[in-house]
Amino acid sequence: DQGKLSNINGLMIAADALAKPAPQVGLTTFRPPYTPTTFGALSGYHKDGHFEVTRKTTIDPWSEAQGAVFEPVALWRRAWYFPQAGEDMHKAVARECRAVRQGVGMFDASTLGKIEVAGPDAATFLERMYTNPWAKLQPGRCRYGLLLGEDGFIRDDGVIGRLSEDRFHVTTTTGGAARVLNMMEDYLQTEWPELNVWLTSTTEQWAVVALQGPKAREVLEPLVEGLDLSDAAFPHMAVAECTVAGFPARLFRVSFTGELGFEVNVPARHGRALWETLWKAGQPHGVTAYGTETMHVLRAEKGFIIVGQDTDGTVT
Repeated sequence: DQGKLSNINGLMIAADALAKPAPQVGLTTFRPPYTPTTFGALSGYHKDGHFEVTRKTTIDPWSEAQGAVFEPVALWRRAWYFPQAGEDMHKAVARECRAVRQGVGMFDASTLGKIEVAGPDAATFLERMYTNPWAKLQPGRCRYGLLLGEDGFIRDDGVIGRLSEDRFHVTTTTGGAARVLNMMEDYLQTEWPELNVWLTSTTEQWAVVALQGPKAREVLEPLVEGLDLSDAAFPHMAVAECTVAGFPARLFRVSFTGELGFEVNVPARHGRALWETLWKAGQPHGVTAYGTETMHVLRAEKGFIIVGQDTDGTVT
């Protein structure tokens, strides 16, 4: 009885039928929403600490020391923006966007999902999973991959680099890493068990620093060993294994901003050291750290989608 009015009427009818005084019959149990629910129970996720797991990258302590404001993305804590004295969010994001468009910006992209797809049938497997062709992609090249469900709706996306004939470095969205790996394993085990392919989640094995902006090459080039970063030798959508700042790296020439861009993948234990080395090298060029809000603005201006924001599970 939600409003309790019929409760009283029913009580009197029951008392009359039982020939008992109404107080002896008693009341029915109140049900929600009569029993109040506090606003704290509804908004608790946004107040104080809670038991939900929080994943942090190796670069996270640096961002915290720089006064970054964070936001939750899937289970990760990511730098949202880096305000300077007297700046609100809008001013900070405008400054960060301007730095990337005119100079160079640094972004912690370590939270992107990463899956190693290896084996003699790796290209065949990816061609069955993604909408894109992979068999003719040459080692040392990347391609944007779009993953659909059997209903034709977008499930995930990411850049995939071919490291060798039988090995691919697959990236996924931050929130989609586990979902994509589960989807791959399901199809590999139930639909195509004859394929010789091995899948390994490597999300936490790699720290990723994105250098974006017209001056990105000037910052990175002096630190790279064994690789020519010129447009002719290392064009857009190229990938190579090399050494960066003394660390073994997988270097992608990709951009989620529309500007000249590189993504440096190093073993996670070297992530902060790489970041600080690039930060120091970028000082003469006015390097600026930027967060996820600036990333959203820059990619929207370029026209790139974000799965889960520009898609909702019903977009083909």
